Amino acid sequence: MHTRFVRTISIVGAPSLALLLAGCAGITSILKVSPVPVAGAAVHGAVHGGQQPISGATIQLFIAGTGGYAQTNKNILTSVVTTGLDGSFTLSGNYPCTPGQRMYLVATGGYPAQPASQGGAPNPNAAVMAALGDCGSLTTSTFINMNEVTTVGSVFALAPFMSGYTNLGANSGNVAGLNRAFASVNKLVDIGAGSSTGSALPAGATGPSSEINTLADAMAVCINSAGGTAGDSTGCGMFFSYATPPGGAAPTDTIAALLNLAHNPFLHPADL
Repeated sequence: MHTRFVRTISIVGAPSLALLLAGCAGITSILKVSPVPVAGAAVHGAVHGGQQPISGATIQLFIAGTGGYAQTNKNILTSVVTTGLDGSFTLSGNYPCTPGQRMYLVATGGYPAQPASQGGAPNPNAAVMAALGDCGSLTTSTFINMNEVTTVGSVFALAPFMSGYTNLGANSGNVAGLNRAFASVNKLVDIGAGSSTGSALPAGATGPSSEINTLADAMAVCINSAGGTAGDSTGCGMFFSYATPPGGAAPTDTIAALLNLAHNPFLHPADL
């Protein structure tokens, strides 16, 4: 989505003055200029599975598309970013930012229990997410706490526009709807705190914290493991089985599993 700066130039001289005196309108011209992308702000964050840091996870940053429903998006980071031993990461301005574009962050893989240096096992099925909103709102003081809670809030708010974590967008006629979906994330969760109390909830309002935390806990069983496949006895295997729609394909990452649950809210509610 591009912000349009509009400038009106009135041309008034002797000939046009004569026209005005004759009752004709002045001549105006509208110039439309699209903003130029700039280097994004250096922001910081951390990735956790429950209370445990996830080290060695791959960080990817995406711009929500405006060229079609669930369009395929590419990681826009210009260098590889992975989480440290404490789960921390920094985006040091290594991405283009055009104010008005909606961004979201994804972390995949990594070591949820112990780092590789201590014999930990990676989880190839782990995927967590945080919807960041308008690129222009990110500053050097922005902190992003990605975990199961932020993933639940982000996925359920953006589900009407998603088919996977690399597939998120709206057509050009529904950009306003996409923007509202991003804004609603902050009514469900607090991205900075990684909690289920929405940072943008109106005073006196309460969000569905219990439901968010229940889904986050079910997801954490998979995140804090070495992974698995639907049908096996692992935490991931059971979570993926519960999140497989009738006649549909079983998910292979935790974001896909949550998305299936968002699209099919009556799948195994008693088991989650």
